[in-house]
Amino acid sequence: MRVLPALVLAVLFMPCLHAQQLATALEYRLYPNPAHDKVVLEIPEASVVMLEIYNLQGQLVLGGPVLRGSNTISVGNLPAGVYVFRMQGKDGEIATERLLKE
Repeated sequence: MRVLPALVLAVLFMPCLHAQQLATALEYRLYPNPAHDKVVLEIPEASVVMLEIYNLQGQLVLGGPVLRGSNTISVGNLPAGVYVFRMQGKDGEIATERLLKE
């Protein structure tokens, strides 16, 4: 039986933090959640953000750049389910958010 050092165990079992807590430089607001036809992604800072939307099978279903301000994203053509929004800021910071599409 292999024993892992305590430091490694502490890293492996650290509680997960929300993406916004980890990447404080990338501020955003995504609503409504759950969504039906569209969602709004608000980005207050002056930065271009790359947005990728994945289904739970890990397939990229939508993606592209979004700009500062209010961005309306159509999700009406997506099947109902859970999707992961992955946003990457200009400095490489990453945030993820789950969205329920009804």
